[in-house]
Amino acid sequence: MAPFRPLLRRPSRRIHTARVPIAALAVLAVACTGPVPPGPPFDGPAVVLEVPTGEVGISVAMTDQYAAAGGDEFVMVYRRDGDQWEPIQRLTVPGATGEVVGFGRSVAVYKDLIAVGAHLVDDGAEDAGAVYLYELNDGTWEYDFTLHDNSPLADEGFGTAVAIGEGFVFVGAPDDVVNGDPSGSVSVFINHAVTGWTLLAKLEQEDQEANDAFGWSLDVSGDDLVVGDQGDELAGLLTGAAYVFRLVANVWQHEQKLTAPVPTAVDEFGQAVAVDGDTILVSAFNDDEGGVDTGAVYVFEHGATWTITAKLMADEPQDASSFGSSVDLDLPLAVVGASEFDAPADYSGAAFVYERGAEGWSQLAMLRSPDPAVDSFLGSDIAISGDHVLVAQYGPPRLVAAFVR
Repeated sequence: MAPFRPLLRRPSRRIHTARVPIAALAVLAVACTGPVPPGPPFDGPAVVLEVPTGEVGISVAMTDQYAAAGGDEFVMVYRRDGDQWEPIQRLTVPGATGEVVGFGRSVAVYKDLIAVGAHLVDDGAEDAGAVYLYELNDGTWEYDFTLHDNSPLADEGFGTAVAIGEGFVFVGAPDDVVNGDPSGSVSVFINHAVTGWTLLAKLEQEDQEANDAFGWSLDVSGDDLVVGDQGDELAGLLTGAAYVFRLVANVWQHEQKLTAPVPTAVDEFGQAVAVDGDTILVSAFNDDEGGVDTGAVYVFEHGATWTITAKLMADEPQDASSFGSSVDLDLPLAVVGASEFDAPADYSGAAFVYERGAEGWSQLAMLRSPDPAVDSFLGSDIAISGDHVLVAQYGPPRLVAAFVR
């Protein structure tokens, strides 16, 4: 998944030249435009999640029973009853006497644990960031622990992205200084029975360079962790990359670096990532195959290595639509946010649902805001579990829209 990033429509930031189509990519693109599989699309009316006070829409995460939505310095927790989402609890930082800046910037939910990133809180250094953990006890989400960078630095963005695995919490700090350069890191915490949540390791790229953004996005499934680095300069500024780590004997080991088939400056490959089993999604929201900065999402599957098997794009792409601003995956379905898509208002945003069938990936539905406006940015974050999809709209108006198949 992807953390929230304010996205504003901008003119093209480079000179676009004609590209010779690559045969392999042409085949992959065809795989995404096959017949729509049987089954009803997400064609029912969207429901705006209720918020007793304030607004949510900065971030969103979900399981089959609970959802968490980030607002301005609070997170609202919801419980699902059938197709309805009931607000049950408002999470804040216990004992906070002032602003907890950035609280709710990122959220993750897994079983009985919620992680909330606050990437701008002064924790050991100015704007160093922190992550707050809440545990479910007897139906109530209780504050449990605060995670810190053991060596905090100003403006490192600790908590920009969070993910929860079985017994682990992962925290991205894309501006952490490594070897003297701001290039990013991911801290891995493990829950010890005696000492509680403890730093197990700090992950970095093997090919670390200045201006990377390693830890910008995160997702984990089983023994596989995917880390987005949309700042990688493999082919120039903001080319982007993603890294896969695998858990071996309680050690998260680097397995493979993922890139676009033709790495291209400013594509920002790695803006958002998602993983489910043997499948990974990596977005490049300035990819140009469908036009100017129309965006795309690459699908990787694991065999002997992680290999590209498809490329998802909107059936009717728009220039500079930020397609891939967020992604999530719950096989056989994938969801993609396009927070600057004109649907119908300028930059009101949209989300797209894809299904993997015997003929490959097909676009199943396009989701629109229940309250669209110019610059409302639906799709700034997204989550899926089974037949339920939640889409954050940064706004205004700020909201989280619920869709059901």
